[in-house]
Amino acid sequence: MEMYKKLKYRHLKQAPRNSYFKRGNPEIDLFTFSLDQSDEIILIVDKNTNIIFPNKKACVTLGYSPEELLSMTINDIAPNFEEEFQAQSPLNWSQSKDSMTIDMYYKIKDRRTFPVEVKISSYRSSEEYFFFVAKDMSNGRQVYDMLWHSEQEFVTLVENSPSIIVRYDLQNRCVYVNASCERITGYSWFVMAGNVLGQTRLLPEDQLFLMRNNLCLVKESGLPLEFDLTLPHANTGLPVHLQVTVVPEFNTVQKVTGVIAVAYDISDLKNKEEELIVAKYKAEESSRMKSFFLASISHEIRTPLNAIVGLTDMLKDEALEPNERDEFISLIDKSGMKLVNMIEEILELAKIESGQIEIMNESYIADTIMKDQYLTIREMLKEKKKDEIGVQYLDVDSCGKKLFFGDTKHIRQVLNILAGNAVKFTHKGAITLGIHCLTPGQLTFYISDTGIGIPEGKQKSIFEPFVQVDSSLRRAYDGLGIGLSLAQRIAKALGGDITLISKPDEGTTFYFSLPVSYPLGNTKSVNG
Repeated sequence: MEMYKKLKYRHLKQAPRNSYFKRGNPEIDLFTFSLDQSDEIILIVDKNTNIIFPNKKACVTLGYSPEELLSMTINDIAPNFEEEFQAQSPLNWSQSKDSMTIDMYYKIKDRRTFPVEVKISSYRSSEEYFFFVAKDMSNGRQVYDMLWHSEQEFVTLVENSPSIIVRYDLQNRCVYVNASCERITGYSWFVMAGNVLGQTRLLPEDQLFLMRNNLCLVKESGLPLEFDLTLPHANTGLPVHLQVTVVPEFNTVQKVTGVIAVAYDISDLKNKEEELIVAKYKAEESSRMKSFFLASISHEIRTPLNAIVGLTDMLKDEALEPNERDEFISLIDKSGMKLVNMIEEILELAKIESGQIEIMNESYIADTIMKDQYLTIREMLKEKKKDEIGVQYLDVDSCGKKLFFGDTKHIRQVLNILAGNAVKFTHKGAITLGIHCLTPGQLTFYISDTGIGIPEGKQKSIFEPFVQVDSSLRRAYDGLGIGLSLAQRIAKALGGDITLISKPDEGTTFYFSLPVSYPLGNTKSVNG
């Protein structure tokens, strides 16, 4: 007792808050000694809610040293004080003239809370003070001690549990939360303990509704309940997925007195599940596309092969007219070229996928490449008997006539693929070519058509290998569906990109953009 008084009074003399209690004044000594003999928890608080004196019972019951309590406010001990006071008094608490009694929870240092009945009285002299005299409502110290000892094993287990364990009373007030809560969610026990569910806004609205509803069901039915819950991490904001089991607590007459929520962190399982779903989808899609590819390539390769074999056999006929012989040879030549181009596309895509594409650098003029492409498209239309479709090459920006450095072989390959698509899917109207340099340091080729267009839902997938707008074997257009995929991968390898704007039945414009590179000492325009 004497040691406690010396410690307390030495601190009172040093702390600025305790200038109200000067050592050596017999009246003050008698006053503080009297308060220390009380079996009730007594705290003296100034008008700013600072604790300026705790009696011995307060220190022992709450588990704090006098120094710790003197550095705290009444809100640190009773987080629901303001709420409970406002519910019982329309005045600001520091303006209340009379004493009043409030029911609240006090927080103990070891994370537990217990209910108290607090009588608050004000005292005014040169300063204004408030006496908080709290009565333990846990049926006395003896019952409290019995409860404390009976819970020691429980506390030891739950504090070392890898799962979050939270206890709620019948009003959904958190009366206990273990240390795993902060480790998993970032929310500490100090934030949650003593607060009603939803008061601290830890859960999104939909998840808060789910939690409240399930707590209510458990309290009403007396049966356990399991569900999943998701909340944002306090520090990272990333979603934390929890599997929650709520069980009821009963008293000696089997009446529900509260609930215990045990939450297991399943974030890793959820993430792996999502990864497995994505992997499963990709595997199924890959399998489907491979099956389609095999069926498609079988059809596409068989057609020119049959033509070559059949026409070659017909050439053996000695009675064949010279003009017929020339026609058959021409058809064999076209079928052979079609077959070669098809195989080259497949091999080129395989090389790019394996990272073996070789990038060459040589000087070129964009305008010259595009003029060649213009002539190529005219030949394609003539071959396809689509002479009624117009082709126009618009005026180019001045950058189109500059000398650049790049891989002309692959640039032409990309443009040939885009041009081939425009010719294949256009049946009326016109095909337009152009060059512009709207973005500094970037050259953009574009090929626009008035063809069938591409639905918005297909505009991203058409750059995947073996994907076509119409993937059925009875589709109206031939091809393996690797042209755009190959073009996009070549563009990426060159440091560029391919984008498009398209509307069904109106047409499509493909943009092939490349970063520009000038030969050393030459950035001037060159006549094309």
